[in-house]
Amino acid sequence: LTDGGRIIESVIGTHSFHTTHFEAFHKSYPDADYYGTPRHLKNIKKIDWKGDLSDPSTRRKWNPDVEIRITEGSEFINPYPSNRLSSAWVFHKPSKTIHINDTVMYAEDPGFLFRMIGVKKQKMTIHPSIHGYGLKDHPEAPFEFRDFVNKAIIDWDFDNMVMAHVDNKLGGAKELLKETVEEYEPVFKRLHTIKKMIQ
Repeated sequence: LTDGGRIIESVIGTHSFHTTHFEAFHKSYPDADYYGTPRHLKNIKKIDWKGDLSDPSTRRKWNPDVEIRITEGSEFINPYPSNRLSSAWVFHKPSKTIHINDTVMYAEDPGFLFRMIGVKKQKMTIHPSIHGYGLKDHPEAPFEFRDFVNKAIIDWDFDNMVMAHVDNKLGGAKELLKETVEEYEPVFKRLHTIKKMIQ
């Protein structure tokens, strides 16, 4: 598939806390260029990182086929360990696919543990850390996050979503994500009110 790694051009770490296999992967494929989040660059010193995704010029490197955006309303530079909301979203235009890590979850048939945190069959769920350290402290953060997702829905012509840990949504992803954001509107408003009260 990769001709022994020779056709791997770049490896991109898009989630601050997805770090476990980078050193082993780099050992197997040392000739690729590696890019990551600020936390990757800070904590994994054995890799000669070629760029930081917090830098807009790095995110533009793969245009026009690939577009990368950082989730808004959530801390990306120095996130809390429990923050699974923040991530770099990667849109691959030719395949109409976005890669979003933990920010949103989807399950065809979730097991017991996923049902316990609100994941429903053939539905999308925003990661539970939205209720904790996933969002920034200021009151507008829930709306910034919501608007970020809505802008991706408007701007990107995608049909598939690749997510971490549960299932991927192949076909109909845009419509389901739009429906999910609409269903979460009361949550965004409630979180806005709570953050306003404790500010």
